Amino acid sequence: MSTAEAADERLDLARGILERYSRIQEDGQVAENEWREHVRAAAESVYPREKEMYDQLAKEPLAKFMASYQWRKVVDELLHNIHPYEASTLLIQHYVNGSPLKNITGARGRTMSKATVAKYKKVGLQEFAVEVERVLPQLREQEKILYGN
Repeated sequence: MSTAEAADERLDLARGILERYSRIQEDGQVAENEWREHVRAAAESVYPREKEMYDQLAKEPLAKFMASYQWRKVVDELLHNIHPYEASTLLIQHYVNGSPLKNITGARGRTMSKATVAKYKKVGLQEFAVEVERVLPQLREQEKILYGN
C-alpha cells in the first residue's frame, strides 16, 4: 500500500467518524430517555421485586448512554485541539452541528468563501485523521458497547 493510499484511507476513517457523530448522539439520547424512564418507574414502584426489575432494565440503557457520552467527549476533545482555529471551527460546524459548507462562519463571524472552506476542511481532516488514530481503539470499544457488535 502506497503512502497516498494510506493517507486516503486515514482521511476516509476520519470522515466516517465525524459522519457518525450525530447518529451516536441521537442513539445516546434515546438510551438516556429509556434509562430515565426505567429509573422513574423504579422510583414509583411499590413492590421490591418490581423495583429490582426496573433497576435491572435500567443498566443496559445507562451503559449505552455512557458509551455515547464518552465517545462524543473523546471526539469533541480531538476537534477542539485541531489547529488552526478555522479548521476546528469548520469541522465542528459542519459535522457536529450539521451546517452546510456554504454557511460556515469564521472567527470574525463572517461566512467563509468556498476556497477558504475547502482549504480548512482539508487541513482539519488531515489533522483530525492523525489524531484519531491514537484513540481509535477507545472509540471502537465505546461503539461496541453502544451497538453490541
